[in-house]
Amino acid sequence: MELPSEVTLRFTTYVSSRYFATTLCSAQASGLIYAAESGSNAQISDFFDALYFGLTTLTTVGFGDITPVTPVGRLIVSASTVVGIALVPLQLTGLAETLLKETRAREAQQKKPMGYRVDRLARRCEVCSEKAHRRDARFCFRCGAELPP
Repeated sequence: MELPSEVTLRFTTYVSSRYFATTLCSAQASGLIYAAESGSNAQISDFFDALYFGLTTLTTVGFGDITPVTPVGRLIVSASTVVGIALVPLQLTGLAETLLKETRAREAQQKKPMGYRVDRLARRCEVCSEKAHRRDARFCFRCGAELPP
């Protein structure tokens, strides 16, 4: 059995932490909506109605079947929408970045390292005495000094 790679572990950690953050934001938004609207809004009769409304608001879907009636509820919905507009693209960007790192790590493992032929590495730097320079190099890769012709 092969152990998961470091990138796979980072990906799993990233996804689980973002899922937790999204769940926490939706629970907070739903709780605030329920607290603000439960007594005065007949459309939000229990917490599950508030949860449904909070999720649709946070994801910026907003079906329009439930609307806030109190000023505090409208303020909470406005803040949830702004958070949703910022949160969802940010998380998708991070997910794409993590997937790209995973893909690049796999490609790097599959590539064979490029080697240089020994006869092309016969240049010596006069400043740092490094010998492993290609014949077509103009500058030392270690110290940056100009190489002699």
